[in-house]
Amino acid sequence: MENFFSKVKNYVAALDYDILYENMADGIIVIDKQENGIRNMVLGVANPILIVEQYLFDCTDDLVYKELLIKNRDIVHGAFVLDETGKKSFLEIHFR
Repeated sequence: MENFFSKVKNYVAALDYDILYENMADGIIVIDKQENGIRNMVLGVANPILIVEQYLFDCTDDLVYKELLIKNRDIVHGAFVLDETGKKSFLEIHFR
């Protein structure tokens, strides 16, 4: 995993993103580049898969849940997901 983790980390650095946190043992990198709309984006590095998770907004309306589920049909390699509280919405994409 070290090589894949390093490859992802080097790619992020080459794109000039700020690395806010990294933990190779857990396969986690948190990046930021606010001028591109990226804030606290979590990269889960699990060779051969890269999971990209970005917080979007807090859910407060049941209609939002329905719309997110409908929109999930259009996303091929990812999904809108909720945290354990059911209140925070994220977009999660898996690459292989």
